[in-house]
Amino acid sequence: MGGAQTEFMDKIKALTADPRIGYLANDLLTTIMGYVSQHVDLPCRAYASTPADAYLNFASSGLDGTMLAGDQAGKVFSPISNVTPSFTASKLNFQTGASVGSGSFLYNNSTFAIPSSTSGKYRRFVFALQSTGAIAINYGNEQTAIGSLEDPAVLAASLGGTPFAYVHLVATATSSPGAYKTVGVNGTASVTSIIENNPSNLGPALFRYVGGGGSGSSGGGGAGLIWTPSDGLGAASAQEGGCGIYLFPLGGTAQLEVTVHVPSSYIQGNKISLRLGFYSPDTTGTVLLQTVASLVRPGVDSVLAPTLTHSSTNTAVNLATAAVANTPNLVICDLTDTSGKIGGSFVQADNVIRVLLTRGTDTAVDDARFMPDYTLPTFS
Repeated sequence: MGGAQTEFMDKIKALTADPRIGYLANDLLTTIMGYVSQHVDLPCRAYASTPADAYLNFASSGLDGTMLAGDQAGKVFSPISNVTPSFTASKLNFQTGASVGSGSFLYNNSTFAIPSSTSGKYRRFVFALQSTGAIAINYGNEQTAIGSLEDPAVLAASLGGTPFAYVHLVATATSSPGAYKTVGVNGTASVTSIIENNPSNLGPALFRYVGGGGSGSSGGGGAGLIWTPSDGLGAASAQEGGCGIYLFPLGGTAQLEVTVHVPSSYIQGNKISLRLGFYSPDTTGTVLLQTVASLVRPGVDSVLAPTLTHSSTNTAVNLATAAVANTPNLVICDLTDTSGKIGGSFVQADNVIRVLLTRGTDTAVDDARFMPDYTLPTFS
């Protein structure tokens, strides 16, 4: 082979495949695509591997400086409850349950484990980043049809933090722990036991929230609820151990407010409650967090001056029961009476409930540390 032919063949060999576009690329195109790829990437982006395997990957939250835009500026997940969360890029195997990386994955505040599976049945998994830097995961019950899967917003409501993605999976075996692969919205499943963004490009299995993933949203509480200090009487915000909290002192006048939207699926007559959490350094005494709920009916009531109210009837938490300092305590405040009424009127779907949170008469000496991420409205 002559010198000219050898040089020509060397140039051909220098053309390599660029996996971002699926075509041959040269150095300039690869560099350009590298910047484009950086620019469209998001903190905590959920994505399938290339080539696909059994892992669902999660990018870092960007606080470590590893998430760059195309112009080389850093990108970071939005603050949650006055804390910028730190998550290190990691991945989960939905065939074995194994995780790779130092990122933390939780279910009900414990280490996540893949739920049992029945071959051919479907589940939806939802992911949210918490202020602690952990990814919280929730999943629905097994279903025989994709159309029967729970609303992802409902599944996300109990997670706290900021939801950023959800995925449809179908069981590949009847087992415990379970084993899953992806299935698109139209029912097309991955051919093998793998995780794909869009099986056979016939319908996505993986969905990313546009407002999540660090693209501009911020959380001030669980279930997307944002707690706001009341004018002039607002509870003081603080951080302890990376956890964003609000302080309610003994005998104080601290207040917080939040607005709850009643979902369109709400059934009139169901009781509505608000699940809250706090902790205290004290191991004796009592803490009473209580609410006043005000009903705002579109076209009827003023948001600024609602007249129909309901005061919660929950009792104080006795800290001596657990006698563990700084352990989470659950409080369930009734926003309606048992008939689903506020001030004698039935709450209806798409109504608005304004909630005022205060600390009542109790005995624990130290400040009660209210945890805004630990907030969940229930409608039944």
